[in-house]
Amino acid sequence: MDYTFNHSLTYDFDDQATMREIAGSLLANEKLIKDSFEILKICHPGLEISSLKVRLSVAQQQSPLKEIITAAIVFGFQEDLEEEVPEFIKAITGVEISEAYDSMVTTIVVAIALWGILSLIEKIFKRKTQAPETYSAYHNITNVAGNLIQVDPETIRTAITELHSGKKKKSTIRNARDFFLPAKRHRARKISAGRTTIPQSVIEEIPSDVDEQIFEPEREEYSLENVEVQLRAHDLDSAKAGWAGVVSVVSEKRTRVQIDPSIPSDALFTKEVVLADLRVYLVENEDGEMEPSLYIIKEIHSNEKELSATEE
Repeated sequence: MDYTFNHSLTYDFDDQATMREIAGSLLANEKLIKDSFEILKICHPGLEISSLKVRLSVAQQQSPLKEIITAAIVFGFQEDLEEEVPEFIKAITGVEISEAYDSMVTTIVVAIALWGILSLIEKIFKRKTQAPETYSAYHNITNVAGNLIQVDPETIRTAITELHSGKKKKSTIRNARDFFLPAKRHRARKISAGRTTIPQSVIEEIPSDVDEQIFEPEREEYSLENVEVQLRAHDLDSAKAGWAGVVSVVSEKRTRVQIDPSIPSDALFTKEVVLADLRVYLVENEDGEMEPSLYIIKEIHSNEKELSATEE
């Protein structure tokens, strides 16, 4: 089964947003839309989404700023649970589809964005009660979302918190900030989001000057000794820095490799695998996971022929 949801936002202010504000808002909406389907899957474990494509339909810069994004999904329900398919799934596969269901994704997106703003306020002021209008709006929108997808509102609040807490929290706060940024910067009177309206009283509670350091990714570094390095790229024009490789004990991700100046780089040009001592540099990704950004080879112990002989 397939269905295309429309995600429509209108930022009601008089002047024009900058390209950076619009781009940030669009990227944030893309990520929040993808998260909204994760919320649906958490609330309805039998729901299976095999394909999700998010596309921009309209970005209208004239006052007011208007964005329309489509989310096309291919989905199904586990065979052993087909008798328990929720009504909203039946509704969006019917001949006549209610406008309320078409704006279902927008409703969940707004709920996640408000959760992110509450978390930002809590991070800055150490308590959510600094934003009574935002707190009230969050509870109201999750009540609406819960009714649309046939779950208790507390279930959807729990799902939002579980998905976005921990390692993912920082990126969700950043996406929420970018979602609201055009409205905040230009003192919008309201945001119309599908069938939902975010009033000026909520927009006014969003912090204006946020220290960008709170969005900076975490970084780590440490040393490893005598580990296998699979060399995946050799750059003759950049002998010390133009390399890439995989260190499986850290990650299967292909990562940039540098060679310590004390090591003759031409000794590695024909090698595919070496044993080496490394300095490992990690950086936090969008999902809050730490992943390698750089390996520096400090010392080489073996080439791939010796390594193969050892394994045999």
